Amino acid sequence: MMQRIPERELMDGKEEARNYAGAKFPDVTGDVAAHLLEITAAKADQPIRMLDLGTGPGTIPITIAKARPQWKLTALDASKEMLKIAAISFKMAGVADRVTAHLGDAKATGLPDRSFDIVFCNNFLHHMPDPVPLWREMNRLAAPGGMIFVRDLVRPESEQAARDIIEEFAQGLPESFRIGYYDSLLSAFLPAEVNQQLAAAGLSGFKVEAISRRNLDIWGMVPS
Repeated sequence: MMQRIPERELMDGKEEARNYAGAKFPDVTGDVAAHLLEITAAKADQPIRMLDLGTGPGTIPITIAKARPQWKLTALDASKEMLKIAAISFKMAGVADRVTAHLGDAKATGLPDRSFDIVFCNNFLHHMPDPVPLWREMNRLAAPGGMIFVRDLVRPESEQAARDIIEEFAQGLPESFRIGYYDSLLSAFLPAEVNQQLAAAGLSGFKVEAISRRNLDIWGMVPS
């Protein structure tokens, strides 16, 4: 298994943000949103507070807000350019009254302790040079009995395997995006590495599962 090659943390260039926002992965974003809605079905009519860390263009908060009209969502990103795109998307989707765009560092959000029933992030963990501060911040933000749910990339066994994934899933996309996607795959973590991070952050009993050859899910409940 190849060693991890960390990529840079922040995606803040205008072209880079637009390329990422324009890249459609409905099988990924749709699946993770559907899975989150499925495992929280019992909370559908409750006034849930959800936080999306590293929201990017805000695609998933829009899907969740439309399906859960009782929920209030905060969509956080450290990229001003990405958050501009997200804020426009929230207005166009008619959910801006329930989804708030928040500029901030996911490792030190400045948001109140224990203020969210669900803390979520998608394809963001691999951007972290050291993910432990991110896990600790998620633990701080989750309300007692709340859920932390993360989906991310999983590192392929070789550079060739990463290139094969790019050819299968990123055909026709801008070259700058393909390069970024490849770098992200090489920067992703293995399940065993994530388990070590969780232990260091004081999070126990979490499920870490590779759900495909390019994605893994990590989720669990914060003690009441």
